Amino acid sequence: MKEDSFIKVGTTEAQKGIILDGTSTAPTGGRRIISHRWDITSNNYTYTQQGQGNPSVIQTALPGNGQYTVKLTTFDNENNDISASFPLIVSDPVAIIKPNPEQGTTSTKFLFDGGNSYAVSSKLKTYKREVFDPQGNLNDTIQARQINKQFSKP
Repeated sequence: MKEDSFIKVGTTEAQKGIILDGTSTAPTGGRRIISHRWDITSNNYTYTQQGQGNPSVIQTALPGNGQYTVKLTTFDNENNDISASFPLIVSDPVAIIKPNPEQGTTSTKFLFDGGNSYAVSSKLKTYKREVFDPQGNLNDTIQARQINKQFSKP
């Protein structure tokens, strides 16, 4: 998981249980992780699991659609606590948009592909893409799985 990058999971998968792996978490500077805590929260859901030593793999079911925050906090032998938080979206269908290229200029023509979008408990019928400017104003609405777009302003 990357901070500030949404991870998207289908409703059915979330209800069966998601797996979170903290085994690659490692202290620096000769410190040792004494304990750790996983916190998963949303507007109406809270899950906490604590453990001794380095974080391991946990599996937990999430109750339904919505945005969750997954937070891992480690506590070390020098009384430091270090946290990382990640946003997680649970929905059905799951809309995934892959830009190509990921960065460019006003002379770049971008391809936005929704082909990796999926639904578990329903069927995808249409794709609706909305393009907003940095102020949040709607600039364009396009119905297609893939769209090509060149932007006139940065």
